[in-house]
Amino acid sequence: MPLEAEVNDADPQEFNVIHDPEHPNIVKGALFPNIVTFRKAIRHFAVRRGFEFRDLKTYPTRFIAKCAHQGCPWRIHASIVWDKKTVEIKVLPTEHNCPTTKLRESKMATQGWVADKLSEWVKHNPSKGAKDAKEKVEQDYGIKLK
Repeated sequence: MPLEAEVNDADPQEFNVIHDPEHPNIVKGALFPNIVTFRKAIRHFAVRRGFEFRDLKTYPTRFIAKCAHQGCPWRIHASIVWDKKTVEIKVLPTEHNCPTTKLRESKMATQGWVADKLSEWVKHNPSKGAKDAKEKVEQDYGIKLK
């Protein structure tokens, strides 16, 4: 009778990234599956924390931004690691506590961000209108949409 061996196809050098889109882990060394996921996560983080970016530089392999509040030292730099897809936050020197972290109206809540947050809700509430959708986002995220 032939012996069967257990086969493990896992690559020991491959990253296994676990990411929660509603509560992104924005800390130095945090990993994201790809640059698109990271961009969505950092935008969501900014909306939830109530601040905006300036000096935004986004490329297929890296992301750099600073807080829009003059004099705030907060900045972030994330880039792709050796596997050519996983993104790591490389620079995040300080906790972000400047006065802008209390903004209720923000340019960070773009149409794309709102659409992403409402996609499942719209599927489950096809009879609801734009006013209901706006109220849902404002209530869920504590922001004011224009």
